[in-house]
Amino acid sequence: MKVGTDGVILGAWARISGNEKVLDVGTGTGLLALMIAQRSASAHIDAIEIDETAALQAKSNVANSPFFDRIKIYHRSFQEHISKKYDLIICNPPFFSASLKSESDQRNMARHDDLLPLESLIGGVKNCLSAEGSLCIILPAQNETRLNALLEENEFYINRMLKIYPTPEKEASRYCYEISAIRKEMETEDLLIETGKRHHYSQEYRVLTDPFYL
Repeated sequence: MKVGTDGVILGAWARISGNEKVLDVGTGTGLLALMIAQRSASAHIDAIEIDETAALQAKSNVANSPFFDRIKIYHRSFQEHISKKYDLIICNPPFFSASLKSESDQRNMARHDDLLPLESLIGGVKNCLSAEGSLCIILPAQNETRLNALLEENEFYINRMLKIYPTPEKEASRYCYEISAIRKEMETEDLLIETGKRHHYSQEYRVLTDPFYL
């Protein structure tokens, strides 16, 4: 899968101050792992990817980056990797469920939640998140009810939420969440991507993502 807006926003928005042990779940070609390494000189990142071709591409991308000594790529599933504690877990998860699939198995794996349902992600995070650690994810707005039920079941709380609006005329299509086991007063922010014209990006979007675009 190519670099997408969802991943760039999540990687730029996730709070990483003081987070030294980071897990990127479903790293794809390494986007989020590389963004976190760029943002934090103290971060050491484990990045896991179940698709072998994507994992090999991620390894190549990391090897050709300035951050090669702080990122480790693992070709395995999230369920296989739950073995230690992390201060930050970040994930742009596959979120299509029971929807039409393409003819490409790789594309389906990246976009559909057959191998990593939201239930498995949240349940697994509970076992490998440090006591004061946080999970940062991005999901379609319509997944809010499902997510809230899973968080209540696993005793997690939303500490921050970013509502992402494609244009001024449209409703929020994606939400970024910062989740932890610590109950805090939730911070809510809005982000407008385009001002109304195609590829005319808002000032706040430019400020957020500018460090990561050529």
